[in-house]
Amino acid sequence: MGNFKVSFKLFIKAVCFFILYGGVNLNAQDIGVTDIIINEGTIDSGAASKTYNLCSTETVTLNIVIKNFAAATENIGNYNVFLRINGVNTLTGGATSTLVTITTASIPLAAGATHTLTYPNDFSGSPPAFNFSNVGISTIVVSATTTSGTGDANTDNDAYDIRGFVYTPTTPTLTVSPVTPEICVGDEIFFQISPAGGSLYKFYLNGSMVQSSTTDNTITFSSDPSDADSVSNGDKITIEFTDANGCLADSSTQSVTVTVNGLPDATISSNATDDQVCKGTNVTFTAAGGTQYEFKVDGVIRQAKSASSTFVTSAISDTSTVTVVAYNSNGCKDEASLQMQVLEVYNPGVITLQNAADSTICYGTVPTGNVSSTSTASGTDVITYQWQSSINGSDWVNIDGETSVNYQPPALFQTTYFRRKALNTLGDLTCDQAPYTNVVDITVDPEFVINLATNNASNTFCIGDSVTVSAAAGAA
Repeated sequence: MGNFKVSFKLFIKAVCFFILYGGVNLNAQDIGVTDIIINEGTIDSGAASKTYNLCSTETVTLNIVIKNFAAATENIGNYNVFLRINGVNTLTGGATSTLVTITTASIPLAAGATHTLTYPNDFSGSPPAFNFSNVGISTIVVSATTTSGTGDANTDNDAYDIRGFVYTPTTPTLTVSPVTPEICVGDEIFFQISPAGGSLYKFYLNGSMVQSSTTDNTITFSSDPSDADSVSNGDKITIEFTDANGCLADSSTQSVTVTVNGLPDATISSNATDDQVCKGTNVTFTAAGGTQYEFKVDGVIRQAKSASSTFVTSAISDTSTVTVVAYNSNGCKDEASLQMQVLEVYNPGVITLQNAADSTICYGTVPTGNVSSTSTASGTDVITYQWQSSINGSDWVNIDGETSVNYQPPALFQTTYFRRKALNTLGDLTCDQAPYTNVVDITVDPEFVINLATNNASNTFCIGDSVTVSAAAGAA
């Protein structure tokens, strides 16, 4: 650095020999630069020499502090300002050094006073800009020298130098899930800016900012049109990223255009009138609106996704929900459901003889009690009854008009079996699924005639004969 200062000052004096500004001052002059501040950077307190850390930029402005070390007032027009930059960056146009002219030359600078110039605003012509686009360290040197023939009393304080360190730029990336990125209406799509640890993350939807956060580098969009800030087909997501050093990264290449596919319009119907069936009945369900279909009963898949639009089953219960998931060619899906009314008798009930002695009766006798219900039937809807009888326990016939809970048999002339059938009714549908009670039988003893006979077939006897009268066998 020492050799550079010597050569630099010799160069300045050579330039100043040929270039003069202002009038000639016979008094010894002593003008120097005491400080340089890079307005865009932050001072690096850990650096060995005065260093400003800054982000990559094509424009850097400086505050240059100039001091009059002489004993007399010096007009600001009586000195030149010379700029030089060494390192990875240069002045605009590739120059490493240049002489610049102060805009206002009529400012007096008292002995020991300082004046701050802002570069490039306080300099005339077209002062070159500092281009700090390259990563690494560059040295800025500013020198102020006299323009009069009296010379500079002390050239050691003419120049001042600082270093500018340009951070390595961060290249952000925008990732999306799903990766395609192709979604269906109603789905969500997730975006993330990397790397983590930045100081500011911004997301834009079609150029309008929708999220700005110092901590959250993610955002999730809905494709449901009813949601706020939802995405539609063809929408574009862009970002802005400020890294941990406070540098705004170039994110111009990071964007995602979203594809939002429409949904099919699923429908489902059954061949059952009003979607009402008897328990155990086969029902055919038919779907439409898609290219493939999946059928579920009460949320459980019963027929996997296929091109078949029909589903047949008898394994449904009352209020079962049958759902079809219809898929279109883009894989988007829509659901349609219907709830079935399935008529079923859970328990037919129990019957017994009201009078246990009626289990065996005489021929032609009416039972003293009825056939009673100890428990009624239970089921899904309206329960009604039909009594039946049989003379052999196998072949049964309905007893006309007997639909009550209990039944009173008439006079019986042969052993007879009885049972009760439960029926289930909803609207116009009545299910006769033969859920029968237990069987009650009444045994009828056969009829017989008590005939008397004597020991004379003609029943004619003489006085004094012995007569024997006897009854026919069979009585108890």
